[in-house]
Amino acid sequence: MEDAAIYARQYFSQAAQLGHTEGRIHYIRTLIEGVGGDKAFDQAEAEIDALVTAQKEDGSISLLSTIGELYIELGDVEKACAWFEGLTPPELDVIKFEYARFLLTHKHDEVTYQQVFTWLNEWVLDWDLGALELLGQMYEKGLGRPRDKSTASMYYQLAAHYYYPDAIQSERRIASVMSQADKQITADVLVEYRTKHPITPEQQELLDYTSASYLLAREGVTQAETEECIRIFTKYLEEGFGAGLDELIDILYKQKRDSECALWLDVRRFLCVKSMSLFSPCYQKSQQWREIFGRLDNEEIKAIHGQSKRIAEKVDKNLMGRFNNLFFDALEQADKDKEQNKEVKQ
Repeated sequence: MEDAAIYARQYFSQAAQLGHTEGRIHYIRTLIEGVGGDKAFDQAEAEIDALVTAQKEDGSISLLSTIGELYIELGDVEKACAWFEGLTPPELDVIKFEYARFLLTHKHDEVTYQQVFTWLNEWVLDWDLGALELLGQMYEKGLGRPRDKSTASMYYQLAAHYYYPDAIQSERRIASVMSQADKQITADVLVEYRTKHPITPEQQELLDYTSASYLLAREGVTQAETEECIRIFTKYLEEGFGAGLDELIDILYKQKRDSECALWLDVRRFLCVKSMSLFSPCYQKSQQWREIFGRLDNEEIKAIHGQSKRIAEKVDKNLMGRFNNLFFDALEQADKDKEQNKEVKQ
């Protein structure tokens, strides 16, 4: 095992030298944790700085929160704070949840607490599960709020209902120290909250998909629960949400449901060749496609190709319709912002 760790560190080092982003991230963590060699904080910091340079050059969104996390792992909260605060508003909007969690964990002042509280209350209007869980933390720990176990438990339960992992753990923890009277208060405020904040059909669709994703990540999922997740992912895809496709394929692949898995793998293949598609080729999925289609006869393959093409066209049409709506909404909002800025200057 020790030799394997040494080799891994060497390979990650070589990947970093070649400019491979994921390799550099892994290399940084081996340096910080002392995997495959001594801990080397100065070198780790230099590698993080190289990531910062790369991010500024290519504008990679995926690195925005990762860089902050790596500074925290390095133990340099000051640099992490400087990194987050140096991001532009559009960049911060992409990682708003990670930034809010960072502020609650590392900046302990009333102004910060109030700012985060305001953000979270905006996000929970869309039933953001992470925001619900963080609000629970604020009430449980008294972060800019009066300590209130019942209110904290309410927020945890709202998120835990949709299998949000952090909320499930938090709810179990706080329930173990609550009195029966506190639990009754929670039950009452929970009913009141749901009455005041009804879930729209669009929000329910997203919550169904999200809860299915979290549910499948849990241990001991029943076959009935799996079937329900498959139903949700299928419906979600057909209505133009692309995020569930790979998860649906993985479920069917693990259950050795070759015909169904082949159908959705073929849908993915069609979507990958669409010039405007939001799907990208994936080596693992290509391997699965070859493996499963190799077990099917010609008649099955012919039927699947015809069906998958029809589904892919429908998914792509709805997906791009949603994408275009978001794009034009963003343009409209940008125009409004410009007008507001003009008025302020005048």
